Amino acid sequence: TPLGMTQSVVRGDRHGTVRGATVGYSRGPDGSWRDLGDLAGSMGAGGIYTTLGDLQKWAENYARPRVGTAASIAQMMTPFTLTNGKSTGYGFGSSSTSRDRSSASITGARTSRTAR
Repeated sequence: TPLGMTQSVVRGDRHGTVRGATVGYSRGPDGSWRDLGDLAGSMGAGGIYTTLGDLQKWAENYARPRVGTAASIAQMMTPFTLTNGKSTGYGFGSSSTSRDRSSASITGARTSRTAR
């Protein structure tokens, strides 16, 4: 892979197994833990599994692009403006969490993860 992310996979089949995967969980209204599963059927929106090491490689690409260019990264981080002039706060796949765009986030399901 261009970034050397050899421990990342997209699980396209929700019935498939990902070696070493974790399970998301959340507290229910009664305080018990609930398994949240994932969005494996929604390519890009879920079913993406990675390691901390691969995630670090991906994050470092924002600061020192090996895939894409500084201009394409800047475009990804530039929030889209609606026709009414309001900013969405979200660019092409990422959002900036600071005014100077020095930090970024990717939104998604807010789950806690634990290894089984």
